[in-house]
Amino acid sequence: MKCALLFLIVCPTLTIAAVSPRSAAAAGDEAAAELQAWAQLAAASPPEGRDAADAGVEALRRAEQARVFYGRYPASERVREARKLEAICLINAVVEGKAGEEERMRRTVAAFRADDAIPGWDRAVVAGTYEFNEARTRIKSAEDMAREFEAVARGLMREFPDQPQGYTSLLTQAMMREPGEGRRMVQEVLDAPAPEEPRQRARRLATRLDLIGEPLMNHLDGFSAGGRPSVIYFWSAASPDSLALAARLAPLDAATINVIGICIDADPVAAARAATGLPGRLLYPAETKQGDQLDRIGADEAPALYLVDAAGNVTDVRGLTNLDEKLGSLGL
Repeated sequence: MKCALLFLIVCPTLTIAAVSPRSAAAAGDEAAAELQAWAQLAAASPPEGRDAADAGVEALRRAEQARVFYGRYPASERVREARKLEAICLINAVVEGKAGEEERMRRTVAAFRADDAIPGWDRAVVAGTYEFNEARTRIKSAEDMAREFEAVARGLMREFPDQPQGYTSLLTQAMMREPGEGRRMVQEVLDAPAPEEPRQRARRLATRLDLIGEPLMNHLDGFSAGGRPSVIYFWSAASPDSLALAARLAPLDAATINVIGICIDADPVAAARAATGLPGRLLYPAETKQGDQLDRIGADEAPALYLVDAAGNVTDVRGLTNLDEKLGSLGL
């Protein structure tokens, strides 16, 4: 009955609104012109090697092109994307030195982020891009960076509580803090009304940070320190960066340091075929029948790096932070 009723409502409109061949052709021409204009706008990008002045000019040109597009085609389904592009390009233009466009940038960004008809995801992207770039202008030290970026993340969490960007930004900051402070920031996300994706990431990060000081053998089957410090790296056949990290670890002296590579791929057999020559002892926790060990050690991404002392206790789960310094301490 619902389908029939809908059909009865729609059909009279179709029969009454007769379209002449000429108007149909005009509509087709307009649609083709819109499609071509959007293709040109979407495909535009500054050539490699441009200096800041040229990049600013190009960003400003694209912002104007986006404005012309949604002014010319106000009924287009691409108006939202064009307005978003205008805002982002104006931000880029100012970053690249077009100081005279600051007021226009602020007005455009403010109008976009306040428009409730625009999906929250898009508004949060524009707001975050603007706020982080504004924060950069106030940063004079590492302490400034921590304070400013955390403030932006929390501001996004308040303004867009149902979007992931602010929570994800705060978790990124948490990974760069000392474990205790980082753990408190993770808990802040868990206590907030965050969407499921950043909540899941926060739970995994909490699991990682809670490993610090714990014997790894209590959480990872088959691990034994054997009186030597250990480097635990996580890899995936689909992650070139993780394979590059493994290659960097290859020169470590196996007589003094345990090197263990943990595969996070769901299909370890295929992963082993695709990634050969990896250093150290390779573990495939996804194969085990004793529970999800990857969950127990907070392993949800590759690359990642954990450090374990000679007694088998986890000392660092953020090995990619200051990686060169940490590898240097191991003789690499």
